[in-house]
Amino acid sequence: MIRRPWSRTAVAILLGTALAAAMPFMPAVGEQSPPQSPPQSPPQSPPQSPPQSPPQSPPVPVVEIGAQAELQARGAAIIVPVRVTCGPGATEPGLVVVQVSQRVGNQIAVGSGTLNNLACDGGVQGVRVPTLALKRPFRTGGAFAVANLLVCFPTGGCVNGLGFREIGIIRPDRDRPTTMNQTH
Repeated sequence: MIRRPWSRTAVAILLGTALAAAMPFMPAVGEQSPPQSPPQSPPQSPPQSPPQSPPQSPPVPVVEIGAQAELQARGAAIIVPVRVTCGPGATEPGLVVVQVSQRVGNQIAVGSGTLNNLACDGGVQGVRVPTLALKRPFRTGGAFAVANLLVCFPTGGCVNGLGFREIGIIRPDRDRPTTMNQTH
């Protein structure tokens, strides 16, 4: 059976005409509604306690990556400076994870580093995160860094803060003495 486009139009017009003709015979909404009862006084509700504020969510930790990282061991690692703020109420140790990627020729050098047991006292802390190169060494020049700070609270809730930016990888000052016991 072949249908023509005009046949659909004709069917629509016929249905519309049939509905329009039937409208006067349909009852109005008011005619079908049940009769209203006389107004009654509103029900008495029990006394309510004063409104309570919604539970506060823990503060979001703040992470700021420094502008320059220092090249270590001929590119096997870099030291990334990070400023972290756990936020008030965080008493559990924090954890910061840093990831860095850098274009080296036609390849990408990547690395990551973790620093745990950060003392979360509510203040700003400057830490240095050793970030180890994976597969390819880092070199001096531009790179991209991402830092994630995870903080847990005594209530059992955990939150994280995220920071990212373009950084410069530089050689450490050759005049500065290096020791094996550098603190982070």
